[in-house]
This record gives sequence, structure tokens and C-alpha cells, in this order.
Amino acid sequence: MGLLASGNIWRCDAYVWQYSGLQRKIVAAMPDNRKDREISMLRSEIEMLMSERQTLLRVTGAAAVFVAGMDSRSLPRESYASAEMLAEGLNKLPEDTLRDALDLVKGRGAAKDTKT
Repeated sequence: MGLLASGNIWRCDAYVWQYSGLQRKIVAAMPDNRKDREISMLRSEIEMLMSERQTLLRVTGAAAVFVAGMDSRSLPRESYASAEMLAEGLNKLPEDTLRDALDLVKGRGAAKDTKT
């Protein structure tokens, strides 16, 4: 167990004791390499979630454009339940999310390949 003192701060493995006048503070210290790994893992997770969000927005936007341009009378009876579920799902989306999805699809063109 190593003890390292620097001015009025004392470090001992997982804890830091900081003396400020007569008051002592104990602060949990995380080794830099562990902290860096956790930050890196969180950054990777956020990047993955943002990528998934873009994919979901593209799919949602394409579905909304498809539903808007579809003639429901031409649907086979077997697809009524699926079409209704899709329409209900689109209607439940927050307006901002649906707008983002439509903007993404319209910006790229619905017929274009949407792979990045």
C-alpha cells in the first residue's frame, strides 16, 4: 500500500485525503488508466448508439414516406394488420423525431442507397 504526499494532499491507492485547514476531505480516486478505459468505453457506446439512431431514423423516414404515398385500397387483406401497426407506430413518434427522420430521408432522396 503506497502512500504519497504532495503539499496538503495525501494519496493512498484508492483514496485521496485532502487537508484544507482543519477540515479533511476523503475523495475516491480512480487510477488514470481505469478512468481512461471507462471514458473510452462510454465514448464507444455513445458512438454506437448514435449510429443506431441514424439507422433507425433512415428506416422510420423511409417508412413514413412509403405510408404517405401508399394507396391503402391496393393493399392485400393479409397486410392490413401490419400496415396498421406501422401507421400507429409512426403516429406515436414525437414530432421532432419524425421530422428528423423525414429530413434525413428527403435530404438523401428516398430512392437513393442510404448506406454510409
